[in-house]
Amino acid sequence: MGIDSQGINRGKCSCGECVEFVRGSGILCGYCECAPVRHEKVTDPNSSTTSTTQDGQTTQPRNNLWNDVSLGWIPDPKGDYTRFSNSLLAEFYQCFWATCPFKESFRLEFIKERKRQWRIKEMIERANNKVSYITSINPTAAGKFLHQNFQAKEHASITISYNIDALVKAKGKLESLNN
Repeated sequence: MGIDSQGINRGKCSCGECVEFVRGSGILCGYCECAPVRHEKVTDPNSSTTSTTQDGQTTQPRNNLWNDVSLGWIPDPKGDYTRFSNSLLAEFYQCFWATCPFKESFRLEFIKERKRQWRIKEMIERANNKVSYITSINPTAAGKFLHQNFQAKEHASITISYNIDALVKAKGKLESLNN
């Protein structure tokens, strides 16, 4: 499904030339050059919901086309990575299938994107864990210095210096991931 300039999911066109709306450079469909209203409105592309055409008639329920093992779908996922993979597939399918409707190529590109996003997710979690640790009350972390009744000792400057460096690195990594 394609999303028109108003953010509405559009499917098959009433002209019969295309099976789904392809957003072009303007507001018209990039494939058939018809206005978006000539394409059926799809209520929710992520579920088996019904679609309505421009005259208001309801069509058959839409299947989750990405629930296909040959595209990268993992039936009955058990681990975090496989559940994460399936959660990405629907959006990736919507964004990428119109430009690459070949299962083998689609699957390879999906696997690359899945790995990239998993690495980013892990790096963000590690950076957040590092910040949580540094701000904790652990004696080797800086968090203990945040308490009101803290009395500085001789070696405290080393701990503070180390933790400032670790926080700067974690902050830099988080900023690079957000960009």
